[in-house]
Formats: sequence, structure tokens, C-alpha cells
Amino acid sequence: MRADRSLQKKFAGQYVAYMDAWKQSGAGKRLVRRIWAHGPFLQDVSDRVARLSPAQRARTVFTYVSDLPRNTLAVAYDLPWRLGN
Repeated sequence: MRADRSLQKKFAGQYVAYMDAWKQSGAGKRLVRRIWAHGPFLQDVSDRVARLSPAQRARTVFTYVSDLPRNTLAVAYDLPWRLGN
């Protein structure tokens, strides 16, 4: 949840490509989110991710970070593109 809020604060209105990993930290685990690329145009972000290794590309997540006001729910048809369909 904290990592998603961080995306909203830093990259609102942009496409972001990132990879999540869980690291052992003391008695628990913590999420480590690595941002590969971000920007207003999906093609630019995609071009930067294309330079990564195949293993890194396979684990990369692309998302559009909405710049909607806080407490506004974005549904699939509000997004400029949808994954999987």
C-alpha cells in the first residue's frame, strides 16, 4: 500500500514501469520496488524497458498512475489502456 501511495505522489499522470521484490528484513519481509522508467508517454517508457535483460523484462509491471484527486476510484474504463484485453 505504501509503495502504491509513493507512486501516486511521485508519478501522478505518468506511465511507470517497475519491478517488485520481497527482501528478508530481520524477522519479516519488506517490499523493495525498483522503478525502471517513467514518463508521460507509454512508448518512451517501453523503449527504456526494452533495454533490460529478458529476466528483468519478464518481471516488469507497467501501470498508468492516475492524477485523479485523492479518494477518487478509477475504474478500468477510465484508464487510457487496459492490460490483458
